[in-house]
Amino acid sequence: MITNNIQHIVETLKKGDIVGIPTETVYGLGANGLDEKAVQKIFRVKGRPNKNPLILHTHSIKELKKLVKHIPPIAKKLADNYWPGPLTILFDKSELVSDLITAGSKKVAIRIPSHPLFLEILKSVDFPIAAPSANPYQRISPTTAQQVHEYFQDKVPYVLEGGKCECGLESTIVGIENNKVIIYRLGGITMESLKKVHPNVELAPKDNTKVVTSGMDLKHYAPTTKLIIVDNINLFKKNHPELNIGVLTFEHHNNRFIAKEFYYQLYQLDQQNFDVIICKKFKNMGIGKALNDKLQRASYSEGAS
Repeated sequence: MITNNIQHIVETLKKGDIVGIPTETVYGLGANGLDEKAVQKIFRVKGRPNKNPLILHTHSIKELKKLVKHIPPIAKKLADNYWPGPLTILFDKSELVSDLITAGSKKVAIRIPSHPLFLEILKSVDFPIAAPSANPYQRISPTTAQQVHEYFQDKVPYVLEGGKCECGLESTIVGIENNKVIIYRLGGITMESLKKVHPNVELAPKDNTKVVTSGMDLKHYAPTTKLIIVDNINLFKKNHPELNIGVLTFEHHNNRFIAKEFYYQLYQLDQQNFDVIICKKFKNMGIGKALNDKLQRASYSEGAS
């Protein structure tokens, strides 16, 4: 059920159940991050394997300190610049954090979100909220409450109406290693922006197949319709007259605007029974790098080179 009543959300979380929550990135499927039974519901409802870690959300540095062993100076600098906002940081976890959240890792991913409704919820409970994107495993991330409801129906008691997500892409996830900021997942905060805060920033190696944190699966964010990345949209359509083709394209050329609309438009196309959906790559700079990463994972198929 879609609701405007935050109290319904808070009470459901306190009872150990799951809810749909708006964030500035995408809608999340939230549960009490300190309640293993509640967290297991996330994995079960999403169909997400337990080897895939979750992100914890909290509302303040004071609360963060309960969940981590220490806050490295670089992490503090990043937090000062980007929190609340779409940046997730990996820390050495405290004993309070279950191995279920981290998939057995000693590192926990934590974020302070900026969506006012999510912050209000976090301040109304005495626990962090685990909240991966509110979609079935590997499907398109939802950016509206209606999409969350369509995905899960009665499996999720309440979805809080919070409007369309402002950022539209998942948070950027970083770790701190040897004085470097390592980007494990491209998202709402760009590499270029991070370099202004700390000059030593690198992408995690692409051949790193180990799932360190959320969003690292080769296939992710995918429509049920086959998605193909093309060099020339008109040429592809000309060469495949037998196909009913959906085109993922945008009126604006501003990648920030495109990021807000990306999943929403892809979701809409996926409802229309096309044979294939096609899209060109974006200019590979700024938020375009994150968009291209989402495209690559959404179009991935086993056996493809």
